Amino acid sequence: MVIVTCAGSSVSHDEECSALFQFKQSLNHHDDAACAASWFQTFDSWKPTSNPSDASFDCCMWYGVECSNDHEYPHVVALDLSERFLCGHISSSSKLFILVHLQSLNLAMNDFDESEIPSEIGRLKQLRSLNLSDSGFSGQIPNEISQLVQLFSLDLSRNPLKLESPSGLQKLLQNLTGLKELDLSEVDISSFVPRFSANFSSLTSIRLSDCSLWNEFPATILGLPKLKILDVASNTNLTGSLPEFYNNSLLEHVNLSFTGFSGRIPSSLNNMTQLITLGLGSNKFTGFVPSLVGLSRLHVL
Repeated sequence: MVIVTCAGSSVSHDEECSALFQFKQSLNHHDDAACAASWFQTFDSWKPTSNPSDASFDCCMWYGVECSNDHEYPHVVALDLSERFLCGHISSSSKLFILVHLQSLNLAMNDFDESEIPSEIGRLKQLRSLNLSDSGFSGQIPNEISQLVQLFSLDLSRNPLKLESPSGLQKLLQNLTGLKELDLSEVDISSFVPRFSANFSSLTSIRLSDCSLWNEFPATILGLPKLKILDVASNTNLTGSLPEFYNNSLLEHVNLSFTGFSGRIPSSLNNMTQLITLGLGSNKFTGFVPSLVGLSRLHVL
């Protein structure tokens, strides 16, 4: 991962390393033996340099930290602490949010004690990938995430998060037109699904299962040119119907199970020759199920 930097940057590399060290110290690891063990194992390398004449930090060598290739002005561009079973609370005062050169942040599968996602996350303008899935975040998804316009991957799934506005999903995504991967599964969106226009032509994966979605699902989403995965299962108040399909579809995994889809299942489904899994169960479809002999790659129906 390469990033262009300059000497006039407002945050120096030493300040970034110091901020990471303070972030480490802010995570609680004393009250639970499992948390303590994971904390020490993860952060064993997070310490000052071993040279006794140099008390500074060399955080580019720390576990989970990646720096840019600029040897004169390096910056922290990626932090991956996923699946480390870390415990603690992340607040708006966390030093994590001064890492303004971060391009990738992955804190998935930890336990951040029902922390709210701080609005300060909006400071990380260079983020391309944000993964906070299954990590104990709760409360309202901050509007500031919609300002991270360079995101191509957003995963907030399996957290007790919510969007309170009926148009919340549209507001969250309206500026994120470069998204390739979106996963908000098991987030309480309680919203309609916006009509993804040609501005979202880069989307390859949409996962919105069990999100309390409602109203009619825009069938045009199934025609997005690069879409391979669509999962909107377990949204019982989501209605819709299947359009005619053409043989230019790249769709590999489609799950519409346990929704309110209705109407007939078109025989043109056979044109979706890349399909590997197809879930249509527990819906309101009517009529005959067409022959699916054209779906030679189908493994799960």
